[in-house]
Order: sequence, then C-alpha cells, then structure tokens
Amino acid sequence: QALGDVIYDNGGLTSNAGTPVNGQLVFDNVIVTNGADLRSVSLIDLTQELLVNSSGRILSNVNITAQNVTILSTASISANSQGSASSSGTGQGTDGNSYNGAGGGGYGGNGGSGESGRAGGSAYGSITQPNDLGSGGGGYNGASGGGAGGGAIKINATGTLTINGSITANGGNGGTTCNYRAGGGGSGGSVWLITNVLSGTGSITTNGANGGNCYYADGGAGGAGRIAVYYESSTFIGNGTIQNKGGSFNYDG
Repeated sequence: QALGDVIYDNGGLTSNAGTPVNGQLVFDNVIVTNGADLRSVSLIDLTQELLVNSSGRILSNVNITAQNVTILSTASISANSQGSASSSGTGQGTDGNSYNGAGGGGYGGNGGSGESGRAGGSAYGSITQPNDLGSGGGGYNGASGGGAGGGAIKINATGTLTINGSITANGGNGGTTCNYRAGGGGSGGSVWLITNVLSGTGSITTNGANGGNCYYADGGAGGAGRIAVYYESSTFIGNGTIQNKGGSFNYDG
C-alpha cells in the first residue's frame, strides 16, 4: 500500500522559521529542499528515500529509517545544541561558584574543568550504540548559562546512505554574559549510522563546545560526543570527514 510522498520546499528564500512537525513522518518518500528547515520531527519512517538537498535542513533529534538516505553538498541534518540544557544531563558540568568558572559537560569524554577548578562532567553511554543526548555545561547563578549538549541522530538506511553535506550533533558554547565567571561548554551528542553502502565526501561531527571566556574565570570545555558507523561497503571512509573532539578552554592569565 502506497503511503504517498511529501516535499518541504522553501522556494530558495533565506528567511525561514522552519516547518514544525511535532512528531512523526511516515511516507514513501520525503524531500527537504530549496532552503526548507524541517524542525521538531522525532521519527522519519519511509519505505523508499529521504532526500535533503539545495540547502535543505533537518534540525532535530531524529530517528530515520529508509531504503536510501541522500544528503547533498549544501544540505544538512543537525542536532546541534539539541541535547540537555545548561546545568543538566547525565554528565552535566559543575556550576560556577564565587570566582570559579563552570565545568564543561561530559558524554563521550569528560568535560573540562573551569578556571579555578570547578569540575567538568563525566563520560557515560554506549560506545557501540550511541543514542544519548549530550550534557550541558555548568552555569553561574543564572547570569552566565552553560552551553547545551548536542542532540541525537540515528539513521538506518537499508540500501545506500550518501553524505555529501553534513550530519552534526555538536554542543553549544558556554555563556560569556557574565560577572567575572563564565559558563562551561556543552558536550557533543550522538550519531549512530547503519547502512549497506556508505558513500559521499561530506562530514559527520559530534564535537564538544568551547567554554565561555570571562575576565576572572573561564568556563571549561565540553567533552566530545559519540559516533558509531556500521556498513557493508564504503567509499566515504577516506573521502569524507568524521570528527569527534572536545572544545577549547580560553584562559586569560
């Protein structure tokens, strides 16, 4: 039984508040194109293909199942800063105190300590099946928030997964609107990819974010996220980019 197709098309306009789905897309084919932003979709379950092209973007924590998934060079699937908020999550950074900068969030690696020693969050979660949200960096007294953790993206393409654009679940930078002490960076999130054929020249990143930079006490860096990629054959490895690293700590002294 045919489920039908759906196209999200912004006509190439640069001003785009995005299309909220608030749930699930269950169709044969879905196309996100011409600058369209698809938001708040948690599940995309297709019998055939997901195509993201011409500056189209999916901006959400999302679980995608399809025969083929294609992300063209100007397109992206992103869960940047879609994880746990400031001062929250399993690996949340310690909040700043007095003249101490807040710690960075942890997930795939430990978060960095803030200047003067506020601890970063600890690593957690599965290495082989990463599906957790990244954790937020610590904040300070509501004045300087920690960065949010990266979100979670899972793609199961039974045929071919082509990545010429980007798949990202990076953390957010620590806050710098502060009174002498800064927020910690959020940790990277998770990307879990399963496919038969992996191709393309794009990028996959789950980077931790930078700690905030304030005069007396900088925030700690967010730890890296987690990436797992499973395939039967690949031309992506060696041509594309996979990056999973912690953020930077800015020390003024």
